[in-house]
Amino acid sequence: YSKYTFKDNTARINDFAMHVDGWLKLNENDMAMDLVFNTPENSFKSILSLVPGIYTESFDNIRTEGELSFNGFAKGTYSEKQLPAFNLTLLVKDAMFQYPDLPTAVNNINLDLLIDNKDGNLEHTVVDLKKMHLDFGSNPVDARARITRLYPTSIDADVNAKLNLAELNKMFPMEGLEMKGNYAVTMQAKGVYDSLKKLIPAINANMTLADGYVKSADFPIPMDDVHFTSSIKNTSGKMAETLIRVDDFNMLMDGEKLTADLILQNLDNYTWDLKVNGGVDLEKITKIFPVEGMTLAGKVRANIQTKGNYADVEAERYERLPTSGTASLQDFRYVTADLPAVNLSQASMVFDPKKINLQKMNGTV
Repeated sequence: YSKYTFKDNTARINDFAMHVDGWLKLNENDMAMDLVFNTPENSFKSILSLVPGIYTESFDNIRTEGELSFNGFAKGTYSEKQLPAFNLTLLVKDAMFQYPDLPTAVNNINLDLLIDNKDGNLEHTVVDLKKMHLDFGSNPVDARARITRLYPTSIDADVNAKLNLAELNKMFPMEGLEMKGNYAVTMQAKGVYDSLKKLIPAINANMTLADGYVKSADFPIPMDDVHFTSSIKNTSGKMAETLIRVDDFNMLMDGEKLTADLILQNLDNYTWDLKVNGGVDLEKITKIFPVEGMTLAGKVRANIQTKGNYADVEAERYERLPTSGTASLQDFRYVTADLPAVNLSQASMVFDPKKINLQKMNGTV
């Protein structure tokens, strides 16, 4: 075997420095270790440099305040079947940061995070975000989460946030993207996630967006007057008893209005009630939200109401999926590198609960 002893060693990632003491021994089939680490600096700016997208050429000019405490250890044996015991604590107190030449700062940043594993069994890892608070300008965000078992995952968490998207856009400038609107979310989740037993935590979540606006420099026509209210409810933890609602969804683009309402239930057998009315220009949507490797164009108009569940779709019991309304497609084009291009100059359909009547379709493949 070989043994390596660390003393007064410092590793650096971006602007974040970590001091390491202890030893590491390489055995034939495993590694033994007793390592202690901490940060020799207590500046919030150092941990901020680890956030994706922030450590840029202008990072030195970002104004920051606040204190940082970071330390931890790893002690025990590492092998294919075993991990060492480990611990990490991170405290941020009364921090802020502000981009140069921008009027708005992110203030009152406070964070208390513990990651702890006492025996090296990964399933026994505790992740405890005791507190996270920050203010995006005048908009507060609070979160708390405790995970006490990784699988089945035991979760106790809540989030409360109100965001003015225009202020957020100023604090985190995204080149070529302009956003506006007021977004709010409240969520509580408590219980066990177990995919095999089809269990999820009990959830009570509510989201709203008002006066939404998104504009991309690559395409000057914005998505305007975007608003919706949405909720997710589950009191039992059983996936079959989940209820998801999206009410009064509205979007306006270049004079084309789209509205929708959705009720989605039973995540074991997706059951839906959907109403859609309006038009969408697919090319404009993909200009704002590009999809790599795909060209999509065409104007879709629909006024449809449909109900049903996924079990009937799989069993091809289409007569149990009542659908009514109309839909049309004009100048549709779909191009990818792997498939022949699809072009439809026009297509129109009429739906009733018993049949779909394709009245006309012209195109090439």
